[in-house]
Amino acid sequence: MKSNIASAFSYKWITKEPIKLSIEKTRLILLFLALNYLIVFLDVTIAHAADAFSPVYEWIPVVFCPLAALAALLVLFKPKPGTLNTLYMGLNLLGICIGVLGFIFHLTGVIGGNSFSLTKLVGGNPVFAPLAFIALGIIGAITGMDDRPRLKKYGLTQKTRWLLMATAFWFFATALVAFFDHASTRFGNFYTWFPVYIGFFAASVVFLQAFSSLDKMTSRLFTITMALSMLIGLLGFILHLSSDVSGGFSWRRVFYGAPGLAPLLFCDLAIWGGLVYLDPIFSADKEEPLRDGQYGGLIHFGRKTGIVILVVGLILGLLGGKYFFTPTNPNQPTTGGSVGWVPPGQLDSDYMFASGGQAGTLVAWGIPSMRTIKTIPVFTPDPKTGFGYTPETKQMLGDKTWGDVHHPTMSQTQGTYDGKFVWVNDKANNRIGQVDLRTFTTTQILDIPNLVGAHPLSTDPDSNYLFTASEFSVPVVNGKPNYAPLSQWKDNFYGIAAVVNTNRDGVQAGQPGKMSLNYEMLMPPYDYDLAAVGKGSSAGYTFFTAYNSEEASTDTEKNSTAFDRDLTLFMDYKAAQKLIDAGQNDGIINGVKVLDPRKHPGIAWLLPIPKNPHGVDISPDGKWICYSGKLDPVVTIINIDKLKKAIANKDYQTTTWGLPVIKYQDVQEAQVQVGIGPLHTQFDDQGYAYTSLFVESAIAKWQLGTWKVIDKEPVNYNVGHLAVAGGDSMHPFGHWLVSLNKMSLNRFLPVGPGYPVSEQLFDLSGGPKMTLVNEAPSDREPHFASIIPAKLIHPLNVYAKDPNRPNSIWSEDQAKVVRNGKNVTIYMAVVRSHYAPDNIELNQGDHVTLYLTNIEQQPNMTHGITIEDYNINVAADPGETVHIDFTADKAGNIPFYCSDFCSALHEEMMGYFLIKPST
Repeated sequence: MKSNIASAFSYKWITKEPIKLSIEKTRLILLFLALNYLIVFLDVTIAHAADAFSPVYEWIPVVFCPLAALAALLVLFKPKPGTLNTLYMGLNLLGICIGVLGFIFHLTGVIGGNSFSLTKLVGGNPVFAPLAFIALGIIGAITGMDDRPRLKKYGLTQKTRWLLMATAFWFFATALVAFFDHASTRFGNFYTWFPVYIGFFAASVVFLQAFSSLDKMTSRLFTITMALSMLIGLLGFILHLSSDVSGGFSWRRVFYGAPGLAPLLFCDLAIWGGLVYLDPIFSADKEEPLRDGQYGGLIHFGRKTGIVILVVGLILGLLGGKYFFTPTNPNQPTTGGSVGWVPPGQLDSDYMFASGGQAGTLVAWGIPSMRTIKTIPVFTPDPKTGFGYTPETKQMLGDKTWGDVHHPTMSQTQGTYDGKFVWVNDKANNRIGQVDLRTFTTTQILDIPNLVGAHPLSTDPDSNYLFTASEFSVPVVNGKPNYAPLSQWKDNFYGIAAVVNTNRDGVQAGQPGKMSLNYEMLMPPYDYDLAAVGKGSSAGYTFFTAYNSEEASTDTEKNSTAFDRDLTLFMDYKAAQKLIDAGQNDGIINGVKVLDPRKHPGIAWLLPIPKNPHGVDISPDGKWICYSGKLDPVVTIINIDKLKKAIANKDYQTTTWGLPVIKYQDVQEAQVQVGIGPLHTQFDDQGYAYTSLFVESAIAKWQLGTWKVIDKEPVNYNVGHLAVAGGDSMHPFGHWLVSLNKMSLNRFLPVGPGYPVSEQLFDLSGGPKMTLVNEAPSDREPHFASIIPAKLIHPLNVYAKDPNRPNSIWSEDQAKVVRNGKNVTIYMAVVRSHYAPDNIELNQGDHVTLYLTNIEQQPNMTHGITIEDYNINVAADPGETVHIDFTADKAGNIPFYCSDFCSALHEEMMGYFLIKPST
């Protein structure tokens, strides 16, 4: 890079005399370039952190930006040809490559399934964001050019012209990003179009300026455009920030809500444009300054052209918005236009994992299509997959053949859904199941002794623990049946809270889980409903709702509603854990360490809440504890800071069951008048809360901090729980809400007396009002669901070929039958379209152990084996080995065949067990 750069510059339309600068223009550009690389570093780090930098190549732009900024700064202080400058130019070219590759990767992620739609472009990865790397790389490369004297033709130096064209490209890319960001809100506010118009308009002005002569008209238009860009950036920053802090400030909302820093890019570009347009005057340049009316350029870009460009931009923008983002028939919102419909061959943006209720399953849905993707057996045998038919899954299920799945709970890391596991509880049989989202299979079922009716389930922000409790109080007796006369309720009956260690670290995909029971805590003999674990300000506490503080045991509907409030319980689980770690538990009941909080002050308290509370839910920042009372038309808001202060000051109302009762008046922040029958609350990323109203059959939207109800939408009908994407975490994703209704009427074709229930999808991105965009029927009874962006889940396509995996074989040559007396072990390979071996001789009475390995490594090539008349069917996914045990008690030629269609010769895929009769 040569240093023949002028130190005098001219803004001819503002100053009559040249501007004298103490620093060369190229160095100013290098300084600004370095700052921009650092800004992009911050932006891309925040964006990729939301994905936990997965896949690993998301680290590439994060690592590159500081290196590029450092190179620019080094060249700034040593602007001479040499190795450093060569490295600097190489980094600029690398930046361009990173931008192109980023664009391709983002676009590939949006297309998915070899299909493309504008809806996916709007809601998916920010496809145009990587263009910033291309712009910075181009500008950095241009900076290495000589600043030659101005061209007679245009009145500008060649370098200035190239920089103007690169700046135009950057304005264009910024306008595209603004367009698709705001399209995700369907341009709910008219002013969200402004940055789009200004961006495209500025790109046109700056680009044409590179080919225009210098006169007052063009210069003034350029000045006005940069001023508009600065104004739109500042206004956007204010609007975004006010939206983010409307429900209470949090950095998470600033970064991942309405992106507070993004509009400042327009300010950055305005400054950049002014800097680039500084045109050097060389001492060798003997030309007279161009006078007004001397147009050396090919284009005279004046007032009329600017007005034409603005009008055309407005028309195209409005037509584009009308065509692409307005529902076809707004009078029928249930169809949702393009918002709630995913065309064939295209992929959903989110998963929803919903409880299968009494079916004992976990159901994976696609959002927004509301398509059922997979039903995962958890507490119920499933002949389709063989779950409950292999020795390992039989052992998991024990002697139970069904379960009542209630509350799917997503695994979290630092308060964000991480897409690795889902845990579900079985209320009927007091168990917790673990589902591995890398394989979409159940990998562990843990029995919880002493509990009866394990209804709540919640996890801490790092999913180290799971918390559940008994909905039904019973006598707790060590090693004996839990029986006592109801007359002994006050003396011998207890509620129980259980704390489970997840032990999830290091668990490989599809391998057995390692959950273990940590300890249990005795509680007053109430009926415990739901739980929420603290986060942020409330970290370390677990809150349980409870009803029946009256301790009624008969005619509960009437006798459990005598008081005007119920006593709910909350515990300091970190303090309790210290007692357990120190061996200070108060006994062992049925093999479980048990704490009695009455003997350990400071680990549990009672809090009066309006009658029959169902849900307890905690705001993303952990500050507000929100209780929903089924028989009270309000959500009661408890301030965690006031609660901590009351505990520190021992500001108690009384003592009940040996536990202190908090004065609720001292800790209550507000009561939100949401409507009749509030049950459950979830949160979005914009400072809003959403509460289901069972009696009113509606969803209420209200604002944290102001406690004002913003919107209310009817549902069909009697909604129980509701789910917002990430809505029970520290970092909600927002956008989608599903109402899990307990009933439906006139929504679906009749199927006899037993009606299906309905799940209704609302779009939250269109401004203050919720929009019903889709619905689907569901089997009874959906209790709860969790919604997570699809990009956070990384399922396996195949099980990896592992030569060291026990009992697996990887070629037909390794297939064999090994007899040891009456025990026969078969190592069988299956591949399109045959088994090896396919004819196996047995004797009646043999005990058979079969290891079936699907040696395919082609995705979607699942094979099964059905053994006629032996009640056996299992499936093996590509690369998987499944295990079957049976006794060959029926003699004859017993066929087996593939139960998963795999090829044109699928029906020929068969064999025989040749079982000789015993003599």
